[in-house]
Amino acid sequence: MKNIILLFILFACTFISGCAEQENPKIVPDINVVNVSEETDWDYWVGGSDDYFFLKTDGPLPRFASFFSSETNKDYAVFFTEDGYLDKIVVDDYIFILRNPDGNLIDIGIIYPNDEVEIIRNVQTEYDWSDSAVRTKAQSDNIRWAARAIGAIPCVMLAVSGLTVVTLPSMIYTCGTYIASLTANILVHEFDIHNGFTEFMSFYGITSLINNTNPGVATLFSVASRAFHTIADEIETIENDRADDIRVVEGALEYGYGDVQVTLTWNNTADVDLYVYDPFGETIYWYNKVSESGGKLDVDDRNGYGPENIFWPSLQAPAGTYEVYVHHYSGATPSNYTVLVNAFGRRKTYSGSISYKETVHIADFDSQGIYSTRVVDKWFDMILLEK
Repeated sequence: MKNIILLFILFACTFISGCAEQENPKIVPDINVVNVSEETDWDYWVGGSDDYFFLKTDGPLPRFASFFSSETNKDYAVFFTEDGYLDKIVVDDYIFILRNPDGNLIDIGIIYPNDEVEIIRNVQTEYDWSDSAVRTKAQSDNIRWAARAIGAIPCVMLAVSGLTVVTLPSMIYTCGTYIASLTANILVHEFDIHNGFTEFMSFYGITSLINNTNPGVATLFSVASRAFHTIADEIETIENDRADDIRVVEGALEYGYGDVQVTLTWNNTADVDLYVYDPFGETIYWYNKVSESGGKLDVDDRNGYGPENIFWPSLQAPAGTYEVYVHHYSGATPSNYTVLVNAFGRRKTYSGSISYKETVHIADFDSQGIYSTRVVDKWFDMILLEK
């Protein structure tokens, strides 16, 4: 029903009671940008006849947004990186993490409501990610950049819908919905930024945002408040409730991958190490970062949280059985770890707690499957060298 609110605004004298009588009433444009920082917890509201978004900024860059899609009648929580790039999309307890844009391709990690994860590489979208330099010198530039990034959401959802192993509810299945044209117009045309909803309403002669025939329809003020509370809940989820899953998916997305990829993250400043035995008995770890079979440890984190990542490039992983271990080398104890195993088209996530000098045998895998083991030992069957 939220899209009705936009219709109330953009066709004010037709649908909203209380339009001021004007000899030459102003016509509400297709795109409206309102600075709402003094009236709400948001900085800007950008609206069209169908879709809209609220935007919170951090200086010259977007921080997060709440995007409403009229196609699904859903709000999408949108988060940006510290550099202002599109980072995460959250809807219906699904978390989409975006990395490595390249032309029309992008890598996407999905965390499902049941905490299952999936990573899809080189997703073909109808969106061009190549023009990805953030250029924000003025507030209008910030809004343009955020709008362009938000305009990618329908294209991402459309691309993902045909690739996941699970049917995704409440997804957008049309690339190029109204928000996309809204974005294009913002990119092309200059626009005036209204100073608050009150000034915006007064400028166009709107005296009420309430439809007298349906007094239960919320005003934009209450919509803004509800959207901010929702995004606050999503931030709590991202930073706490589902932080472990997000951390390991981000690590897997950002480092080397192929037929085999094993990624480790943990929740504190300890030095926790990842070990993978290849089918020939050679161990890849911090002291032996490259094996003769082609496996590589491309990141060894010693300052906490991870990731540590071991992988075999595509078509280079040898046949046979692999073994995965985690060892607590030093520092804060215990540590809660998460290990994501992507091997020969299958994936599993393992989590647990490990204390100082403990070793956990996480899993074994081969081309036929991934097999849980989880055996905790106080000793390790190889020489642990000092770092």
